[in-house]
Amino acid sequence: DAKDVQDWRHPYKPYCSRRGQLSFDPKACAHWAQYSDLARLPHSRYFSSLPDCLLQLHSESDAELADRSRRMREFQSESTAAATTFWQRAIAALLAKNTTNLMLPD
Repeated sequence: DAKDVQDWRHPYKPYCSRRGQLSFDPKACAHWAQYSDLARLPHSRYFSSLPDCLLQLHSESDAELADRSRRMREFQSESTAAATTFWQRAIAALLAKNTTNLMLPD
């Protein structure tokens, strides 16, 4: 149904800023940023400027930074395993022409 397809469209074209482009649309960039790994991955720290970044890095111990890094690797490993399982099931279901029971992994 054309209406259903329309409902899935994003309000902005992807890639709000391109090389050589003199201007960009901040609303478009904000919209697409929410889908970025940088915005959705856990254990990330955000900073407002280079000095803020350096202050945050200096305020954490090596052990805290190593723990954050370990948690990031664990999340990535779990995400990769879940995606692999999903795509294996999806491809098998498509080959079997039976997608009625295809579910996202837990």
